[in-house]
Amino acid sequence: MTKFDWKLTIRSNILKLKIAGLWPEDKSVKEHRLPFLAWYPFNEKKSPFYEITYIYQIVSISFIAMTTLSINTLIAALNMYIAAQFDILCDDLRNLRNVTDALSADFNVRLINCVNHHKEILRFAEDSNKFFNWIVFLQFFISAISIGITMFQLTMVDPLSSEFFLFCPLVWQ
Repeated sequence: MTKFDWKLTIRSNILKLKIAGLWPEDKSVKEHRLPFLAWYPFNEKKSPFYEITYIYQIVSISFIAMTTLSINTLIAALNMYIAAQFDILCDDLRNLRNVTDALSADFNVRLINCVNHHKEILRFAEDSNKFFNWIVFLQFFISAISIGITMFQLTMVDPLSSEFFLFCPLVWQ
């Protein structure tokens, strides 16, 4: 790699660590500021409580992000599976007439199999919707509450201050 590529790689990795909270800004480390405001029944500004709490917050937010990603991926995979089953059913229906007249009984059996397949797909789609409707509702509800709290906190700071601009990315998520 060239010298420019190494610099770009190092900068992008530092940016990723800053986003993950593992490479905090110098000012926050000196002030013992945690990535997320929270109340604890101990003084989190003293060592080793600060370090333990910092790691706890980073691991927790990583776990939450991975869980949310996994749930969203599962919902998408279930929908893709249902769509693939409908594609298979359409292919079976297109090839239904590829039977000679002597095998009309086979035609009836294949048609009944297609109807049963369609019923099974609809049953699976209904069960999947029952499963993830509540999950999507809860994600929407929690996101709305999070945006509302962030907007409230935004009204408590001075406009155009540095703290004001720290809240702005949270609102636009």
